[in-house]
Amino acid sequence: MGDEVVVTLHGPAAYGWTPVEVVTGPLRVIAAETADGTVRATVRAVAAGAAELRSTSSFRVDRFGPQTRLWRLLVDVEPA
Repeated sequence: MGDEVVVTLHGPAAYGWTPVEVVTGPLRVIAAETADGTVRATVRAVAAGAAELRSTSSFRVDRFGPQTRLWRLLVDVEPA
């Protein structure tokens, strides 16, 4: 608990990542940025438990292009 993790998702500039979000659990996004196909988020563990982070990437050039992709990260936060 109290630890911070930086998540960076890379991709071609033609794809755009949505901001990383905490779907469930004891994590909080404390900083985020997006630039040229890359998204970065710093998350902090605020309590013990299971958490899930998510983001999606979509093809920006053509809305009928490749399908949207889902990225997920499951995190277990243990007490100190």
